[in-house]
Amino acid sequence: MRVKKIKVLVSAGGTGGHIIPAVSVCNELIKRDIDVYYIGNKNSMEADLICKVKGIKEFYGINVQKLYRSYTIKHFLFPFKLLSSILSCINYIKIIKPDAFIGFGGFVSGAPAIASYLSNVSVYLQEQNCNPGITNKITGFFAKKVFLAYKESFKFFKKTKCIYSGNPVNISHSLEESFDYEKYNLSYQNKKLLVLGGSQGSLFINNLILENMDYFINKNIDIIWQTGKNHLSMVKQELIKLGVNRGVFAFDFSSELNKFYHNSDFVISRGGALSLAEVEIYRLPAFVIPLPSAAVNEQYYNALSMEKRNLGVLFEQKDKQSFQDRFDQFLGKCKGMYPNKKVEDVIHLKAAKIIADELISDMSGRI
Repeated sequence: MRVKKIKVLVSAGGTGGHIIPAVSVCNELIKRDIDVYYIGNKNSMEADLICKVKGIKEFYGINVQKLYRSYTIKHFLFPFKLLSSILSCINYIKIIKPDAFIGFGGFVSGAPAIASYLSNVSVYLQEQNCNPGITNKITGFFAKKVFLAYKESFKFFKKTKCIYSGNPVNISHSLEESFDYEKYNLSYQNKKLLVLGGSQGSLFINNLILENMDYFINKNIDIIWQTGKNHLSMVKQELIKLGVNRGVFAFDFSSELNKFYHNSDFVISRGGALSLAEVEIYRLPAFVIPLPSAAVNEQYYNALSMEKRNLGVLFEQKDKQSFQDRFDQFLGKCKGMYPNKKVEDVIHLKAAKIIADELISDMSGRI
């Protein structure tokens, strides 16, 4: 007797913060011999990333736009594009006949979630942030289960639907990373600060580091610094002007980020959900500076959660207390963070498995 293969439809889009967890779960499902299909925007980041995932059965493109926070004529197009995308998704679902749909947030996942619900396909969600985005808040009303990265998010959804899963990250934690300090112009004996401004970089954080370079030098703190591609040249020029020729390694992008994580003592970061999940995996005390313009202020709440759990310190751009005073306080608290915590106990490393287990368990009971 032929056993019917389980089919899962996945969607996420807009930013890497939504797409990378989706990729992580796709990989886990494919490993379990599940047929995985994906719906995303045409000519988008998700289209590029998903096409590189070995084992995806098909990528189906739609054309939906986000709701802009400022007034724009594009708002008039939103309902028409949304309706058109929902109808396209319903047709795709008729072709695929999935057993379940899982959305990872971002405006792109709204249309396939609605289409799945209208097509009587069970809807599952994963929310990366402490304060959920509008798409998951709306689709959460008809979702069967919602996988949460933060326990604080339970209040936004019906509690009986919620499963604390952590954030599915697409990294391989390793304790075997060797590190050549001379190669990166760093000192073996100094503490290492990892600065994460993201691939695009943070002008505020970059200027903050430059303004306080003497402070870090006097503290014997070396800096491993992701400036972002837009700011690397400026940062290098400013370092030359400051006469800094050792103790700083600035880069825009590096395939060795895991190595930098493993060989750092603490981190300055924005409050993106995935960045903070990676920081937790590597047990790095975090000095978190949320992006104030982030949608629904999610980075602030992510950072606040880290501070409440004594895994980091929240520092807002508008903070009136001086950076150096606040960082001194942070350094004093670092030793109390992550006491005797094993890496393998960090929930984010298990998140993709938790989600895949739950999906397969639910679907197996219906097939």
